[in-house]
Amino acid sequence: MHLIRDINPVAGDGTYRMIVETPKGVSNKYEVDEEYGIIGMDRTLDTPMPFPFEYGFIPGTWSDPDDDPVDVMALMTGATFPGCLLYIRVIGMYRLIDSGQQDNKILAVCAHDGAFADVKDVKDLSSQQLKKVEFFWENYKNLTPGKGTEGEGWSSSSVAKKHIEEAISNFKKKFVG
Repeated sequence: MHLIRDINPVAGDGTYRMIVETPKGVSNKYEVDEEYGIIGMDRTLDTPMPFPFEYGFIPGTWSDPDDDPVDVMALMTGATFPGCLLYIRVIGMYRLIDSGQQDNKILAVCAHDGAFADVKDVKDLSSQQLKKVEFFWENYKNLTPGKGTEGEGWSSSSVAKKHIEEAISNFKKKFVG
């Protein structure tokens, strides 16, 4: 099974499917290999900070301009493992410039984690939770020569879902025909 191409992104009941590449609490960055559809180690972060959320992608999507599946960070109580399938509820999008290129990140919560049952939009999270996410993205490449990021702020769940729907359409054009 190819993790990008063979899984329907839409799970129903307003939720999507996500494949975890990098679990919360680790500083190794894993990515799916686009040719083989399996997860491999990409690199160890140069900054001494672990991912504060589950990080991965929505299968069956293709995002412009970064030319890969839609990136997702999912908040949940525990941690998972590379390749784990999560059912997520999209709550917003963090707009990010990474090395001069737009690289938006969908923010979601695990649909099966009761601690986040009442979270429907980024406005439902505390400013402290949002600042932790912002801090990670704005600093995780600080010690990597020639690399850098710049946060541009948050968009609502409706904007994030529109971004996903466009990426599903892009995927169909690129891979289905």
